[in-house]
Amino acid sequence: MTMSVQTETSAFEPSCPTSFNITTWAQRNCTAENVRRKFPITLWLPRYQCSWVQSDFIAGLTVALTVIPQGLAYAHLAELPLQYGLYSSFMGCLVYFFLGSSKDITLGPTAIMSLMVASYAEGDTTYAVALTLLCGCIQLGMGIFQLGFLVNFISFPVINGFTSAAAITIAFGQVKHVLGLQKIPRDFFPCVYYTFKNLGKTNLWDLLMGAVCFVLLLLLKWLKDVKWDSPDEIGYSPTRWQQAGRKIVWLIGTARNAVVVVSAALVVVALKSQDINVLTLTQQVQPGLPAFKPPAFTVHHGNSTETAGDILQGLGAGLAVVPLIGFLECIAIGKAFARQNNYRVDANQELLAIAAVVLLSLGVLTPSFHYIPQAALAAVIISAVLTMVDFRVLIKLWRLQKMDLLPLVCTFFGTFIGIEARPGMLVDNKDVLIFQPDRGLHYPGVDFIRTLLYDRALKEKPYRPVVLDCSHMASIDYTTIQGIKEVLEEFNRMRVPLSFAALKPHLQEVLTAADLPGFRCYATANEAANNIYEDGDPETNPYTPLLNAAQH
Repeated sequence: MTMSVQTETSAFEPSCPTSFNITTWAQRNCTAENVRRKFPITLWLPRYQCSWVQSDFIAGLTVALTVIPQGLAYAHLAELPLQYGLYSSFMGCLVYFFLGSSKDITLGPTAIMSLMVASYAEGDTTYAVALTLLCGCIQLGMGIFQLGFLVNFISFPVINGFTSAAAITIAFGQVKHVLGLQKIPRDFFPCVYYTFKNLGKTNLWDLLMGAVCFVLLLLLKWLKDVKWDSPDEIGYSPTRWQQAGRKIVWLIGTARNAVVVVSAALVVVALKSQDINVLTLTQQVQPGLPAFKPPAFTVHHGNSTETAGDILQGLGAGLAVVPLIGFLECIAIGKAFARQNNYRVDANQELLAIAAVVLLSLGVLTPSFHYIPQAALAAVIISAVLTMVDFRVLIKLWRLQKMDLLPLVCTFFGTFIGIEARPGMLVDNKDVLIFQPDRGLHYPGVDFIRTLLYDRALKEKPYRPVVLDCSHMASIDYTTIQGIKEVLEEFNRMRVPLSFAALKPHLQEVLTAADLPGFRCYATANEAANNIYEDGDPETNPYTPLLNAAQH
């Protein structure tokens, strides 16, 4: 006697080769189709349309005008020569063009990674290069062995807690440059103490420059987001000159970092022409491209020499933390754009792309960047990272699930909690798919559920309606609520019904308060299956014949 209920195996089982299956692994992965997937450009370039060139040119120009000043600022944040920020900026765009799986993002320096490099390399370029090389090798290995699923063990509160804390640390670390203070420690609490202690030594000219730049950045950001057309002006059509003016304003707002940095540099040039030296400037930028050569693994300090072993010991936990955080930043943004534009991002391919960028970055600009004031770069960094602090999440967590505030603060313990979070799953494989988790849903279990639902219900036509039987669920967390919201949005977009059944009263109350799109809950799974289309149009719903057949 056979049963329709099956036990689902893990969708995230890694395919790491061993001495017993190396041949099978090689035959499965070393195929022409797999090679094409490793170079996504071979898949999208033949379908590229000439009508997209203008939009892509504008996008490339605006990204360049944004990333150049940000690259300088983030190199300054990483306590490295400014040219390193420029090298990483253009190399990321170039390599990701060939290897990236997301059409909406590119790779380059970020505030969090710059802060981590400053923490582990401590301004030593040899340490920074060694960290880059080893992290690239680690990410390459993770991509080859398809370990992209590891990022799912980091929950939403953990990510939010980490990014918010990093943003506050970065922003306050730049206050010393806005105030023109010297010899302020990098570590957060000593930085706060000595910044306030030395307020009397503030350079008023640096403060004025930083404040003006910061206000201009906020103003230009606001201009970029202005909605010019009023909903009351029905039938109104702007003139060609008005359209051109609005595009210029949008372009200036988008490239606000470059506009502010260049304007500040012009002010410095004008002051220096009058022999006025009142602003603190950045260091000289070495012109030209670096020579491609193997990185050095020794550091000389007078009569002493640090060997490769000493460097590895000095980097310590950075070899585990930096590659994972770098991958997490990329995949989080890539998935956000993928959900918005209805495509999928390959986590393992993203690992390979990041590794290639990092490794090739080891392998043309002028000294005029020296005229950029440090206060202007500090304003760019502060305005960029402040958006990373999302206090609204605290309100949502307090309203929906107060207990999730704990992993938001204690991120270390949150990671270990996630290891046992993925539930077992029973699947009733009828016309209406019924999924039954064997316990509560917590991160990273929601990603497992999401992948399972997509593979079973939406992978190929005809799509299949789904009922999630929650009779064994006793708890749920905020990360899972966000994941359920994304799943519902995807099913609604595909016009495929997804219903919940047998929810505990307190869980139903939480999900109802979360205002999930198209959320429907029934007392039993059978009731959900029988009523799954009651809110739809039976004449246009492609699953009505299936429902009628099941009822008869």
